[in-house]
Amino acid sequence: MEKQLRRIHNKLHATIRQLVPRKKWSNITNVDKKTIKDLKEKDVICLPSDKGTEFCIIQKDRYSQAALDHLNDSNTYQKVPRMTAKTVENKVNLVWKNICSRNKFPPFVMKSFVASNTDLRKFYHLIKTHKTGPDIKIRPIVSNINRPTQRISWLLSKTLKPLLTSVPTHLENSYELIERIQDGDSNNNKTLPYPCSLDVVSLYTSIPIQEAIDNTVDRIEHGTFHLSRLDVAELLNVTLNNMYFTFEDRIFRQTEGLPMGSSISGILAILFMDKLEQIALSSYRLISPYKRYVDDIYLQTANEEKANEFHDTMNSLHPRLKFEIEKPTASPEGLSLSLLDFKVTITTNGESSFEFYKKPAKKPLFVHHQSALPKRSKTNFIRNERRRIQQRCSTQITSNKHDRDFDNILRLNGYPERTIHETKHLQNHQRDPQTQTKEWHYLKIPFISDRLNRKITGIFKRENIPVRIAHKSYTLRQALSHNTTERKCNRPNCPIADTNLCLQRNTVYQLTCKACGEYYIGSTTRFLHDRTKEHLTNDNSSVKKHLTTHHRNNSHNIEVKVITRENDPVNLRLYEAYYIRKHKPGLNSREECTELNDLLF
Repeated sequence: MEKQLRRIHNKLHATIRQLVPRKKWSNITNVDKKTIKDLKEKDVICLPSDKGTEFCIIQKDRYSQAALDHLNDSNTYQKVPRMTAKTVENKVNLVWKNICSRNKFPPFVMKSFVASNTDLRKFYHLIKTHKTGPDIKIRPIVSNINRPTQRISWLLSKTLKPLLTSVPTHLENSYELIERIQDGDSNNNKTLPYPCSLDVVSLYTSIPIQEAIDNTVDRIEHGTFHLSRLDVAELLNVTLNNMYFTFEDRIFRQTEGLPMGSSISGILAILFMDKLEQIALSSYRLISPYKRYVDDIYLQTANEEKANEFHDTMNSLHPRLKFEIEKPTASPEGLSLSLLDFKVTITTNGESSFEFYKKPAKKPLFVHHQSALPKRSKTNFIRNERRRIQQRCSTQITSNKHDRDFDNILRLNGYPERTIHETKHLQNHQRDPQTQTKEWHYLKIPFISDRLNRKITGIFKRENIPVRIAHKSYTLRQALSHNTTERKCNRPNCPIADTNLCLQRNTVYQLTCKACGEYYIGSTTRFLHDRTKEHLTNDNSSVKKHLTTHHRNNSHNIEVKVITRENDPVNLRLYEAYYIRKHKPGLNSREECTELNDLLF
């Protein structure tokens, strides 16, 4: 085994030295780099638009004001003078531990969903550039990544998702709706159908929390994932009633409505809508179909009058929910209605025809030909888009028309004619059954070139090790829209409070003694504040021993530096091993250095 690893290591090392450029290469021009730098230095915020592929540039004060105008809704949000992630953690963990104790779950199950080292949610919003008007329309989002309720939310989503199979109107995608409309054509209705669509205004924030919980729990007949109805109710209550988040160093609590960004909000919203629409459908005889994709509803009635009556009925079902109706446009061919990503036309003889539809707000932007992605990925993106166009067009004429439009979009995004021609063949390649059942190992590396990928996979293939390569790319969206500056923490006795590093996590860090220059290199997935404090207070720490022996335990002599950041824990350890081997820090123990060197063969 050791010889095999050594052999693989040598081959990989030789391949990388041969094919990886010595100089740092970027597919972003100098002009682009300067533009990005200028935008980040100016008093503006760059972020992707809502339901669009373009970026939106807005002044910071206008961005903040739009968020505060939204958060000033006292019916939905409440400003909180003080709250910490640890307090929320304790609430969530207490409920979960009680459930584990009551159900006698194994210790590893309990530990898997215990929240630790989390922080409060961050509020941000996207600009609805497709909505016109004097006021800025926003889509509020509260990130659930690394939050106190993240693990429990994931468990609840897995538990509750099977309930969606009992919702007869629920759609998984728009193509399923096309199939249902075509099924209605075969019923040979005597009345000419009148198509229309309904849309819920701000669905998530309009749904009352307690009603959503009660409705969901009532649908659970038996326990799922070994959780009873009581367990699910307790977890939903502690998750949805502790939705604290921050915006510009202010703390808020969402008192009503489901949070945008939580994995369970969509499931609870679909189940809540099903309860209301079943009441309405029992009073009206609609021409099939009646289908819904989250908050977008498609229905067919006998005429416009019946559509208005049904619209009024839906608006009367709940005081917090408001529905908007979109009616079809008349043409010589029949009645046409656009929704989701297709347009349906009900002809004068009652038959349905379809074609691909793109919203006017969507810009002609696609994955650029020069993007740092494997050729196979870009080819698959194009073929999937062509397949989507074909599935939503009922005739070859309309399909060819939209396909030509898509070709022009590809040309605008730098694709050569050869690639455009090659991707028009939508062949479904049959995978080898042995390949599908094989247990693959994934190697995550930055994308350099397709040639390098082939060489690396070939090395492992010759050693009979099933390895696939995955890439983690740094995108333009990340460069423009993500704020990399961490706010300072306000914890007492913070050893690095004068830096911007306190609340950074997933880092390889360096602690340097200012008096003598000796330093320590380590890695942590936790807040750098917590890990640094451990080094300065733990008697077994080599940093503490050094300060105690040589500098009278003066913790102010320590300088903190972040060498690199990496979210993947395995890669983080590899980076740590690499930098320890490269710099040979004097404060790292010999055992620790030996252990980490083993990671690098």
